[in-house]
Amino acid sequence: MRYTIKRVDKDFFETNSDLKKKLNKISSKSTNLEPSNSVLNREIYNNEYGFTIETDYVKYIEDNITGYHSYSFPLIRDFLEDDRLENLVFQSNDQGTYNAYIVKYGFSKAEYEVLETERLDNLSTKYIAIVFDEVAFTPNNTQSLTIELACVELWTHVHTSNNEGNNMGGEPLFVWIWVLESQVCEWANTGDGPNGSSSGYTFLEGNTNGTGAYTPGGSSTGTASPQTPILSTPVVPLPWQQVVACINGVVISETSDDTFLNNLMITELQNSKSLATQANDYLNHNGCSEEAKAFVIEAIEAIDEGGLVDFENEIIKHPSFIGPKAESVLDELISEGNNLFKTVSEAFTNNDSEFRIVFMVADSPSNSPAHTPMPEDTGLIYIKTDPDYVNGNAIDLASIIMHETIHAELHRIFIADNQGPNPMPQNLFNWYLKLWNFYNNGNQNDTATAAEHNYMAAHYIDNIAQGIREFDQNAQSIEHYKGFSWEGLSSYGVAAGYISNQEFGEFLVLSSIVYSGNHINSCDE
Repeated sequence: MRYTIKRVDKDFFETNSDLKKKLNKISSKSTNLEPSNSVLNREIYNNEYGFTIETDYVKYIEDNITGYHSYSFPLIRDFLEDDRLENLVFQSNDQGTYNAYIVKYGFSKAEYEVLETERLDNLSTKYIAIVFDEVAFTPNNTQSLTIELACVELWTHVHTSNNEGNNMGGEPLFVWIWVLESQVCEWANTGDGPNGSSSGYTFLEGNTNGTGAYTPGGSSTGTASPQTPILSTPVVPLPWQQVVACINGVVISETSDDTFLNNLMITELQNSKSLATQANDYLNHNGCSEEAKAFVIEAIEAIDEGGLVDFENEIIKHPSFIGPKAESVLDELISEGNNLFKTVSEAFTNNDSEFRIVFMVADSPSNSPAHTPMPEDTGLIYIKTDPDYVNGNAIDLASIIMHETIHAELHRIFIADNQGPNPMPQNLFNWYLKLWNFYNNGNQNDTATAAEHNYMAAHYIDNIAQGIREFDQNAQSIEHYKGFSWEGLSSYGVAAGYISNQEFGEFLVLSSIVYSGNHINSCDE
């Protein structure tokens, strides 16, 4: 076999003193000189080049014919210029040390998963030399030297053993990996010399005379270049790294700002492959939008505290919502595809709006079964069920959840000026706005409750009844479920003339038959 390829971690670097020195030099260039920022830890940050590398997931590749070897580190930029995959590569040279390069491939992380030879033949890789000679820099001129290589590239698809772990759980024993060997490299451009002078610098590390420095006044192209081939195999950042890069921009954040991941959240991602993968897939699907970031942060907090997250349906269950019967009812509404619940919650899924729902248990004002305040700045809408109701009859809980989810949807429609996916007819939206103006008392939540209850009394009674009937497997006629629809709305209906007190009483009698009917919901068993 031409190449040996394996994963190594930070413990391996303890046996490679020269590589360890190079990594510590990169670490020492950081302005964040915390004890944790060293090769002995998982992340190294370098502020001069603006990147973070992960030392616990590294690909080692060795040419078994020439003896040259390299280490490829996943690299995450503070700020992305584009989506091309970048790695930090340490390549062994003839002097018994290492040349270091930022390697920027001609494809993205997503494209790498489906690369074909024909595609690679039309792509080029950029190599940017990492400078370890501090003399070449001045404190205010660290970015002026951009030493870039252009090389002749040879891609090989290698079938090799899979040492990504213990190969348990269906992991393949052998995998196909792309290997890039670049040779006949030449310098592609020149930066200014120290102190902003115009003299060029020619990089000579690894050339035939064994020197390794910058020579003032050198030409930028066609001059000496590394004679050692550069070996690399693309390393895609792990899911947790990609999540952190999307949300924070850099790997470690000490900030208490709730728009960033803190160290505890990052640890949660590192320790849970499932969570990291789901969060990363979700962020990629939603383009790393601000709303998606807020949802993931809230999701990680909820999971860390014992909650659950449905990334597919974009619903967060606060830890307080785990265990009560209300959780089982919500799960059934989702899994059975209840038409009313699916319609009124649609805007909170598939990135159809900036808002997401969090279900939790919390005391409700005025002894009401539940309440749904207006959304927070993060776009999260909390549906809060009172502790006295979360273990009630399943059909009552289904009614509560539908009622409150409608509130969430009406909140969204008001704030989003009637945007889809299910906008109101314009005449009804105009009337809805008039209700908001009529009930406006300076308290947004009070205003929303009154306006929305009036609107629901006029336009949602039959829909709610049908949704509850569907949940009850259509065991009774639609009339038997209207008593559930009018719960919390009857006073508005009576005041507006939509229903009389006598009619409401008759609907309640019919509703009592539902409780004693033949169908028993599995949540009540």
